[in-house]
Amino acid sequence: MKKQPEVTEQTRVKLKQAFRELYLRNDLAEIHVKDITDQAGYNRATFYQYFRDIPELFSQVQDDIIDNLKVLINDHLAVISDGSLESDMGFLLNTLQNDREILSVLLSERGDPRFVRRFKDIILPLIDQGISVLHLGSDQALLLREFYLSGTVAAVSLWLSQMKEMSIEAFARFATNSFGLTGATQESCE
Repeated sequence: MKKQPEVTEQTRVKLKQAFRELYLRNDLAEIHVKDITDQAGYNRATFYQYFRDIPELFSQVQDDIIDNLKVLINDHLAVISDGSLESDMGFLLNTLQNDREILSVLLSERGDPRFVRRFKDIILPLIDQGISVLHLGSDQALLLREFYLSGTVAAVSLWLSQMKEMSIEAFARFATNSFGLTGATQESCE
């Protein structure tokens, strides 16, 4: 007997959510299939109907987050963006709010370096858009891009995990001003 697609998807979602909840409190190596199935209310056999192992589940959870971010950022760049680093940073932070808890772990030292690289790749167009108005040489643009990418990931990670009281607008304004990208000219970067 075949399961109905909505039941199958609901089970997959519950298993992913159980994993996410466990990952917030535990290192990946400490999470076992039994923990996930107990949390989701299923048995081990059900887990293996949907996932080969925990690394595959972890990968799918990361893919879901990256895919959602990619769509939102591409839509933002195509339609909404005004080219302002501050508004782009505000948009990014608003977008991250839905997955704040899991992102605070994925972008931290407990996270996956491959996820951080993928995250950087996704936010790169936002950063490149802001840097492009500075009319820098290629070496300068490359250095500023990496500085801003790394700084953004580190600052966003800290903000997500520890600074729940700082508003998105305040963080976006602070980050943009602190990174020295407002009003910068090529001469000031040479």
